[in-house]
Amino acid sequence: MSKKEPLLTRAKIRELKEQESKLTKLKELELQKQFEAQEKKIGKFFSKEKKKVKSVKGSRAVQTEKIHERSSFLTKAIIIVMLLLVIMFLAVKYL
Repeated sequence: MSKKEPLLTRAKIRELKEQESKLTKLKELELQKQFEAQEKKIGKFFSKEKKKVKSVKGSRAVQTEKIHERSSFLTKAIIIVMLLLVIMFLAVKYL
């Protein structure tokens, strides 16, 4: 009978485990790099969005009051211009 050798020796098993652990570490490192790159990309996007959004200054009541004042001023200005135009047309027609 011939002497049978084991299919895998302890040294070979140890080498396989070391290779496997190296591969898993490399995969984890690659995944970590991808994750960090994605996080950085998302962070840049949201920082840009945050810069676009301006904070609210004042209340709605203050803004509506300003709009009301502006519209009343413009209305008065339009009426004055219309009166001046009427006076000018009358002056041109009768003078």
